[in-house]
Amino acid sequence: MQQILIALGMGALIGRFLRGKLVLKHVNKATVTGVAGLLFVMGAQIGSDPDVLSNLPLLGYRATVFAVLSITGAVMLSLPLGKGQAL
Repeated sequence: MQQILIALGMGALIGRFLRGKLVLKHVNKATVTGVAGLLFVMGAQIGSDPDVLSNLPLLGYRATVFAVLSITGAVMLSLPLGKGQAL
C-alpha cells in the first residue's frame, strides 16, 4: 500500500510541475492503455483461478449488489452538491 501512495504522490508532483506542457496531452492515451492492460491482466488472473470460477454465481450476485449500492450512494450524496447545476 505504501508503494501505491508513493507512486501517486510522485505522479501528482510531476503533474504539478508539467502543468500546461505538451507532454501532458498524451497522458490520457497512456492512462487508457494502462487501465485496459490492468483489466486484461486481472481478467486473466481471475479466469485462471478455479476457486473463483466455481464460486462465480455467488460472487456475481454480491458484486451486483455492491455495485448497485455504490452507485445509489454516490448519486444520493451528490444530489445536494449539484442543486442548481444543469446535467
